[in-house]
Amino acid sequence: MIFSPMHYPTRTAEWVTACVLMAFAFILTLPGDTLKISDSFNAFVQLGVEETMLAVPMAMVSSLRMAGLYINGRWRKSPMLRMVGAIFGATIFSLLTISFIYPYVALSIPASTAIGTYGVLCVADVFAAYRAGKDYGEMNPQSFIKPWGRHARMDTN
Repeated sequence: MIFSPMHYPTRTAEWVTACVLMAFAFILTLPGDTLKISDSFNAFVQLGVEETMLAVPMAMVSSLRMAGLYINGRWRKSPMLRMVGAIFGATIFSLLTISFIYPYVALSIPASTAIGTYGVLCVADVFAAYRAGKDYGEMNPQSFIKPWGRHARMDTN
């Protein structure tokens, strides 16, 4: 069976979250001290985090995800690549959300819109990981990840 991207619905949310990670990484690499421009980044500064310490992993995860999305279905393991990328993306977005919550809670600084933004992106990546895992189980029935849901085939062995 030949797998093509046409066999799957669009992965728009996955592309958006991968692009947000890449854009965040790119902005961090621009000249200037980006993390010191706002009190919202206080948690990063207090931890001694530098821009490159955030930009490099974000760019790597984003590149991995974009590769998986581009391959999407042409390689039997591409859903696993998408799932791993989505798990890493959800982890990064949850850490960003927590780091923006910290100044609000601990330092009584007004809440940043980043809390909601990165929180929603985290949830989107959790759903993307779920969906990619389901795709992997359907493409690889011998795997430990089994398809589920109303469209899953039940083995009667």
